[in-house]
Amino acid sequence: MAAELVATIQRWIGLSTDTKPTATRSGSTFHELDSGKKFIWFNDAWVQDVSMVYAVYQGALGMPETGESS
Repeated sequence: MAAELVATIQRWIGLSTDTKPTATRSGSTFHELDSGKKFIWFNDAWVQDVSMVYAVYQGALGMPETGESS
């Protein structure tokens, strides 16, 4: 993958049943208000952002947030 400048992103909100826009810019986000899911526009597709899910999962297991073992 080549580095890509994310200069002007768009932030979209809607419901999980709404059609996500495809005429948007790389790095733009779509937040589903009813499901709490967040998506990022990347390579001409919406990709779910699971970074917060992973952080909560680590916390629930008592694992260090950095992923290092103690």
